[in-house]
Amino acid sequence: GPEFQCPIYPGTRSTVTVDANRVYALSGIGLLSAFDLDSGDKRWSRNILKDFNGPLITYGLAESPLMYRNTVICTPGGLDGEVVALDRESGKTVWTSTGTNDAAGYGSPLIVNYRGKDLLLATLHHFLIGIDPVNGRQFWRYTEPFSSGRICLTPIISREHQGIFLMGGEMCGGGAI
Repeated sequence: GPEFQCPIYPGTRSTVTVDANRVYALSGIGLLSAFDLDSGDKRWSRNILKDFNGPLITYGLAESPLMYRNTVICTPGGLDGEVVALDRESGKTVWTSTGTNDAAGYGSPLIVNYRGKDLLLATLHHFLIGIDPVNGRQFWRYTEPFSSGRICLTPIISREHQGIFLMGGEMCGGGAI
């Protein structure tokens, strides 16, 4: 189907995600689709920008979908869902997380184990947020030094230093928490 059009950076931005019998792909224009791994048949598709009222960001969506239990997690950065979890089999909404009024970032969401519990880390345009991956409840958000720039990469977790390192773009630096 159609893809994000940018003369400098044409084409797809993310890597597909594969589970036992499905392939999940997110286009730069927000089309999230699930395909049967063996036949290639489309099982379901959603335009996450349209469905969750999110803007098309400058270089298009670039994250790779995250599998967590029976869900696919992605960050449309919309007023009706900044971070969302969809049912793997049907594509129906399981939960939405809002509260920052921020657009999507360019990094992929990830799950880390923090004090024996799963924690979802998701990057929006100006925020790194920590979320309960079971229900979408936000635990915390971090914005410095990204209030005037954007978060462009997936955070790096340091188990040795027990922290999170993330980088922005366009001269806004990085941060560690």
